[in-house]
Amino acid sequence: MLFERSLSMRKFNYEDIVDMIWGATLLGGGGGGSMQNGMDMLEKYIEANGLSPDDISVDIIDAGEMEAGAYAAVTAGMGAPTRIKDVDFSKYATNAFEALQEFVLPSKVSYSMAVELGGFNTFCPMLISLVKGIPFVDTDGAARAVPALNTLLLHVNGNDTSPLVMANAYEGSDEYDVVTIRLKDPKDAALAARLILDGTKIPLDVGKMGEHYFSYIAAFGAFTEISYSTPHGAKRALGHFAYVLSGLSGMSSITAQHMVIELDGNVVEGDYIFGGVVNSTSVAGLVKLDPKYVDLSDGFFEVILVKQPLSLVDFVDILTNITNRSYSGDNVQLFHAKNIKFTFDTDVAWTIDGENGGSHREVEIKNHHEAIRIIV
Repeated sequence: MLFERSLSMRKFNYEDIVDMIWGATLLGGGGGGSMQNGMDMLEKYIEANGLSPDDISVDIIDAGEMEAGAYAAVTAGMGAPTRIKDVDFSKYATNAFEALQEFVLPSKVSYSMAVELGGFNTFCPMLISLVKGIPFVDTDGAARAVPALNTLLLHVNGNDTSPLVMANAYEGSDEYDVVTIRLKDPKDAALAARLILDGTKIPLDVGKMGEHYFSYIAAFGAFTEISYSTPHGAKRALGHFAYVLSGLSGMSSITAQHMVIELDGNVVEGDYIFGGVVNSTSVAGLVKLDPKYVDLSDGFFEVILVKQPLSLVDFVDILTNITNRSYSGDNVQLFHAKNIKFTFDTDVAWTIDGENGGSHREVEIKNHHEAIRIIV
């Protein structure tokens, strides 16, 4: 454990944190960042928020006090300490933590902990506890400073290394770059380290619908509720066929929605049974888009609209268009747009990346060009 104190001491004040930075520097043995870098980050946080040392307080808990199913996030700096001499690293750390919360699930990542001992990397996650108002877990991943992720006791004892998130910050702006890593083998810490240092970064557009971000699809209409309404037991037992059965059972409930859609200033109006704002070459494995027309980082979404079939001929035309990847007809339409606005006559249910997106009468979707980087 980091602190040789009784578990009855549940809070750290300013003096306790300074003592911790000094002690972690000693125990880090030259690794984990310098004492001065840790102290500078603490003082910058106090100054930037108009606080005094008397205002500083962090809740400290034992690992056994964590709620079941909740996670503690490790936040740290990697690289040469001289590179952050004139940088407010607290913004980098906070951006990375928030991106990890979003990547995993905000309600699940509710604690902070140190990856190693050192004047900088032990205080860095404690800073997250200060900024986010979450408890700091009295533990660390090595009981010393370490040179690589695969030398952590966390890795030695079989804990997952991924997902990982890297982030930066721009002075005077709330915008920042994010790189996310999810390994096929989450325990392969050596690969994670190599990807961080040497991996190729591929940009990817991200969509925003209201306050929610998505990377794949935002959609309404026929079958869109299947992904989150199909029982989990059926999914596990039947796989993709479970979605097919669920879709067939819902055929009789398909109704068209009258809407007006604005696509970068152009207006379309009509009755549609499906609408999807997509950044992918496939929708649920059923609707395929020609890869030569889809660029995941061009700043545009593909917008697919399916009209209400008024006859058997229309129904066959829809199936033919989807099968042949032809979206230039009257019944199945394809558009490219950065900013899209839907206006309906009534509240309409949406799905966002396979999850329940709520019901809305008006929806605005914006493309955030190259918002994230994927490392391969």
